[in-house]
Amino acid sequence: MKYNSKTFTESLQAQGRIVFEAQELVRFLDISRKASIEILSRWMKARHVVSLTRGLYALIHPSEKENGVRPLHIIDELMRYRHCRYYVGLLSAADYWGAAEQKPMWLQVVVSHNLTLRKKQSLGIRIYTRKHEEVVGLVQGKTDAGPFILSGPALTALDVVTFENQCGGLDHVSQVVKRLVPLIRAQDLKMCAETYCPVTSLQRLGFLMERHGAKSTVLGVLQKKLERLRPPMVVLTPLGATVSTQNKRWNILINHQMEENDDL
Repeated sequence: MKYNSKTFTESLQAQGRIVFEAQELVRFLDISRKASIEILSRWMKARHVVSLTRGLYALIHPSEKENGVRPLHIIDELMRYRHCRYYVGLLSAADYWGAAEQKPMWLQVVVSHNLTLRKKQSLGIRIYTRKHEEVVGLVQGKTDAGPFILSGPALTALDVVTFENQCGGLDHVSQVVKRLVPLIRAQDLKMCAETYCPVTSLQRLGFLMERHGAKSTVLGVLQKKLERLRPPMVVLTPLGATVSTQNKRWNILINHQMEENDDL
């Protein structure tokens, strides 16, 4: 049977797929690499497909032609293709858990090593590096296009504290933590805290969670970990001003006046 390019896209859609490699097109149509490039160029010009990275493409749904392919739908296959461990995190994960004040403009993705992704801006992706051997606290999410990896509530809370500046500043982070508090289980936080770096994030998260009425069993997980580590005093925010007071429970130097509507 002789196949045409339309048959190829129909075959992908029948499998519930939108991401494909250029080599798949070559094999399916039994054509040369040069011929496949011509087809892909024509598709991209007509906005039928978008290039994700060298050799990897995604079909564009008619509803996506104006704003582009949804990054959450392609992130898992893109990162697998690039052999990069990742997870959807920060405010994007907070949004998934219903804890973001508004939907982020970018899909925030945390990776384990420096990754050059030239098309990340056009794809609506922001990359953040947190060097780690093994991440604890990840779960699997799902879209119509397939699964993806994201941080659970406990890891999300730690990460937004760590990446405070990239998450809108301390007051915004505090609001996110406030909404995550009811979702954070003591056992999940304990597992995350065992290997999480930097330790200063444990101190700052403990302070914020206590402020927002977290259960003593949850706070106790962080406190026991910090009692073993005995970390030095740390400022509440690296972006704050003059220190006004201390919080001895979390070894925090208060150098930022929280917004009034931040209180419960």
